[in-house]
Amino acid sequence: MLRDRDGLKGPSRNRILACLRSFYAFLEKRDICENVAVQVDFIEHHRRPVKYLQFDDALRLIEAIDNYLIQVVSYTLLRTGMRMSEATRLRVQDVNLNAWQIHVIGKRQKERDNPINTNLMDLLESFVGGITGRKPEARFFSLPSTWRRERAGGLAQEGCLRPTSTRYSKIQWRELNSRFT
Repeated sequence: MLRDRDGLKGPSRNRILACLRSFYAFLEKRDICENVAVQVDFIEHHRRPVKYLQFDDALRLIEAIDNYLIQVVSYTLLRTGMRMSEATRLRVQDVNLNAWQIHVIGKRQKERDNPINTNLMDLLESFVGGITGRKPEARFFSLPSTWRRERAGGLAQEGCLRPTSTRYSKIQWRELNSRFT
């Protein structure tokens, strides 16, 4: 059942074996049958090293993006290590260019301050120049089409980072998202 011919790799076969051992242990406690699964050894497997995107390759990827907003978001993710969900929830009030830091609310509402380096600072300053006059609780990375709703008191779309059509960018958002996750 757990042989190589089934096409399963070591970790998958070990997971199945662990389930079988647990099930047979349950049956053994109930005096239904003997735990025969303990006689089967786990398969040794070597983890492949994780392949990271090199910094120069990431910069080339970002430069290939035609949409300025997505370029700024991508560069911010690269330089700060923020997650996509953290960038989506980032508010205008969270970016403090005077203190050179971005206040991030991460998983499980954990808060941290990410420093801004000189290269990112230059990019964010030019980006912020185009969004002056927005409410502090407005989303930092939002499309101009959502600004009217923000000013009117309504919330911007949850997916304000995601372009709704290909006219915003030649590179698809899902493709970009998969490269950073």
